Amino acid sequence: MTSVAVFTSLARVGSPPEMSLRKAFILVLFLVLSSVAAKRFSKSSWRDVYKKLYDRLPKDFPFKQLSYFAGWRLHQGGTFENSQLAGKQIKDWKRWGWPIVKTINFTVRLPRGPPEEGPWNEVVILNRSTHTEIRRAQNYVTFNCTDREPHGNGTCSFEEDFTAPAYCGFAGAGNATGRPVFVNYARSEDLAVFASAQDLCLQNIVAVARHGYNSYGSKVRQVMKRCASLGSSTLPGGMIVYRDPTDSTPDIKVFPEGIGLPNDGVAYRVSSIAKWSGDSETPGFPAIDGVYKIEGAEDQAVTPFPVQTVNYNDAEVIINGFGGKPIPKAWEPSTIRFMGPEGDNLIRLEVRNRIDEAPSTLVDVIGIMPGRGPEGEKYVIFGNHRDAWVQGASDPHSGTVVLQGIAYLLGLAYRQGWRPKRTIVIASWDAEEVGLIGSTEFTELYRNELVAKAVVYFNQDCPVKGDAVFSARADQFLEKVILDSAKSVHGPCDASMSFLKEWGKRTTRKKSTRPGTVPIGGSTDHVPFQYQLGIPSTYLQFMPKPPLYEAPSYHTAYDSVAMAVNFTDPPCSTDESLLPLHRLLIRYHFHLLLRFSSSRRLPIYPLPKAITLKRSWGGIVSHADKILPNISTRYGINLDYVSERIEAFLNASKAFEKAFDRLEKEKPRCYPVYNDILSRLSKQFITYENVTMPRHVLVDSSDTTTHYDSYFPKVRSLLKELSQSADEKSSGVVRELKTELSALVTAFTAASNLLRGGLLDSLNLVNAYFCARPC
Repeated sequence: MTSVAVFTSLARVGSPPEMSLRKAFILVLFLVLSSVAAKRFSKSSWRDVYKKLYDRLPKDFPFKQLSYFAGWRLHQGGTFENSQLAGKQIKDWKRWGWPIVKTINFTVRLPRGPPEEGPWNEVVILNRSTHTEIRRAQNYVTFNCTDREPHGNGTCSFEEDFTAPAYCGFAGAGNATGRPVFVNYARSEDLAVFASAQDLCLQNIVAVARHGYNSYGSKVRQVMKRCASLGSSTLPGGMIVYRDPTDSTPDIKVFPEGIGLPNDGVAYRVSSIAKWSGDSETPGFPAIDGVYKIEGAEDQAVTPFPVQTVNYNDAEVIINGFGGKPIPKAWEPSTIRFMGPEGDNLIRLEVRNRIDEAPSTLVDVIGIMPGRGPEGEKYVIFGNHRDAWVQGASDPHSGTVVLQGIAYLLGLAYRQGWRPKRTIVIASWDAEEVGLIGSTEFTELYRNELVAKAVVYFNQDCPVKGDAVFSARADQFLEKVILDSAKSVHGPCDASMSFLKEWGKRTTRKKSTRPGTVPIGGSTDHVPFQYQLGIPSTYLQFMPKPPLYEAPSYHTAYDSVAMAVNFTDPPCSTDESLLPLHRLLIRYHFHLLLRFSSSRRLPIYPLPKAITLKRSWGGIVSHADKILPNISTRYGINLDYVSERIEAFLNASKAFEKAFDRLEKEKPRCYPVYNDILSRLSKQFITYENVTMPRHVLVDSSDTTTHYDSYFPKVRSLLKELSQSADEKSSGVVRELKTELSALVTAFTAASNLLRGGLLDSLNLVNAYFCARPC
């Protein structure tokens, strides 16, 4: 309808003619001005969009969002309650202006705890002599509703109390009665202490492991591996996991006075022994209709013995009953002082977990803001999971607050006429806590499309675990842009200080060391993007004061809104606004998303990573010369081939950057072509273990503190294994090492070729032939 038509139609409304005409004139004027403003905004640079909108988030937005998502009922993966929260996001994103909002569903049989009606899992401490009960461990959590808003078709009364059974996902059902044996963190180096299967690998032994350093599934796998290496086909009867107070700071105050976990805090965890993420019954394929389930595949994930967590009140009774040899010095400090199995107590463990008989429907919520222009088909993806073990104020809903904030600000920009050059995709994943299932199934369904089009993945999960240390976990290709954007946004408490300066104060690095990124690690939704598809990913997070690396309330009922507001993200001393770190992360990611979706150059920079790769490989070669001085003559292995390919990759990176710098003056139409090269670079380092399971050849999901130490993990492991192998057992290791070196040579050659222009082998020819026509 034209402005004249609007004016005429409104003039016919039955109010006095003068008033109708006046109202019509005002409305038409408003529409015209809005149209003009939208056109102006559509031409704004991404930097202008940031300056105009970064502070337009309502002041109470973070708290309202956190309260809604984390002040409600239990909402584990694949449940009705979690689907209700998905419905909230669908309505919000549409209301905020996202042009495309959809759901993608998968059907998966999920691990569950014991039946709600009982009986629940049991850990009972017995007197060894009389078998009388000393203590029955707490096997449940309690929490209450703190949000007053209605939640779709399901709600709960304000401060209504709930009780739910505590369990570890994928912990096998079963029972055991045995003598406690301490295994420290159950890492490979911890279990190497056990020289005899009789000390560990017996049905009448219950391993006691402390929380930390590795996943619960890894603890179980390491026990299995050690028993096998000791020649035993028998395993311990079960495993108990507890939090040791010596892993925390001694002066930490306990909630509600501080961030510390009360002694009655029981944790949930996944203990899957599967080494891959996603649905265990459809590995490598999406869990959709028509994809056959592998019968018995859950056995690949379920632990071979029962596993249960206990709180410290109950662990203390177990600890006081330990006897036997003193623990190794390397395990100190620890409240457990003896190894067992001698002592005063026995542990009776009964786990009643199950796998769903019928599959659950997982709901991934996807928002799409299509790009406009020659790079519109490239995807910039931002995601967070929605399911929680209990209420999950930190994990995952500190990430949900950021996701919702990003959706709000980008929607506001879109409504005002701004359009990105590259498509922005936001996602809310289901069922992360039990194996990254929602995100993995998504990447398996859209694998080819994502490999062709996705340029970056921003992960959230639990970005606010504390307020003392900022950690930028990221692929090193993204380090420069992460630092550059940190210069451009102000800190959480002081608007006059850039976040980059603030970051320097919230670090464990030496004060003389500039801020930088660290390896991205694993155990969250970036795993299928980073390690299986080669999409550079980030996971930016605030953590508590060392030695804590996560909030003590993590995965417990104490991970609540009250904990977040008062301790993990308390107000600034200069401003009483709630959740300042959440607000900062919204600003920071808003800047990064605008930059990735709309900057002329795709902000991926190969040179810093190439330099570190050369240094890292040089360290491996030097170490190999020491532990395997005759590796070439004895095994026919030449590490120089990889060295040469890395040098070529470094030189190609330097040449590419120089060529890119000249584009503005010489060939501006080449930007889309060069950006396409950058978008495909990281994917050159993906190889396939088999037909369906891809993996990254440079990094894996293990935790390391520096990029230097994170590169070439499989080569490091195989060289160590080869140096310790007897000649008659070395052939398999040599064959595997040669395969890995071949994969590296191939990947570096492909990456170098790509940076040089592919088959044309010349960026000058790329400029001449691929950038000739206007875009």
